[in-house]
Amino acid sequence: MRKLILATILLSTALNAQTTFAPLGAKWTYKQGTIFSPDTNLAVLEVINDTFIQGRTCSKLQINQGWFGCHEFVQFLSQSNDSMFYFDPTSNEFHLLFRWDAVVGENWSTPVQQSGFLDTLDWSVIDTGQTTIDGLWLRTLQINVVPRQGTIYGYGGTVIERLGGLWTPFTWILGFCDGETFLELRCYEDPDISWLNPQFEQCDLITGVPDAFVSSELMVSPTVIDRGETISITSTEPLAIELLDATGRIAQRARTSATISIDQPGFYFIRGVVGSRAISTRRVLVR
Repeated sequence: MRKLILATILLSTALNAQTTFAPLGAKWTYKQGTIFSPDTNLAVLEVINDTFIQGRTCSKLQINQGWFGCHEFVQFLSQSNDSMFYFDPTSNEFHLLFRWDAVVGENWSTPVQQSGFLDTLDWSVIDTGQTTIDGLWLRTLQINVVPRQGTIYGYGGTVIERLGGLWTPFTWILGFCDGETFLELRCYEDPDISWLNPQFEQCDLITGVPDAFVSSELMVSPTVIDRGETISITSTEPLAIELLDATGRIAQRARTSATISIDQPGFYFIRGVVGSRAISTRRVLVR
């Protein structure tokens, strides 16, 4: 009897440990903004049903809110064992996006295309770990991603098994596009778990009287440079300046009216900060 009880407990534990990417009803809410506008929009993606493509079960995503002019919208995602794939309707093929069981140092490549442009994203695993949300253990990957042709940029940083990337969803962006950008994952929910980014008080945008410096204008010039060239940064109000790489890591800090240079090619954010709150954000492409 004890063996039977123990076997039942182990089976229940194993089932709880198994996770399926993007169950029906999964919803991601991202903070979103354009390069010349305040961050006052949300992008919301939701899994509306499952569908079969080439013998695979795929989660079908729908845009409930937000702009996707610069970002590619990946509508069909499939998980096989510990690997997640996206379906490219142009090539009619599935391509590997993430390996949840990857180990440190592992690499893989993902061909991507958008608006007629082609590129290949080379992924590498820097670190692995686990996190628990509502009692469910989820795997985490610390990812670095490099575009081979420097045209279409993916996002690395921390990727969590159900939530995905904390800076962008499962998408990539044209580096020279000056439209909307995903600025942070505000919240995630599905039938089993819910998660709110601790940097935000609530999932929705907070409306009310703006705080001081909200109207501050951050001027960055130029926004497209070659490696080693300098960028001039000025503001109408005193702000702390942060330079973030495509993974969301802070690469440099400066004060208002600064001149900085960037030696590595890629896609960067320059943001003005008051306290711990970002007031204005600009984007820079280093070729």
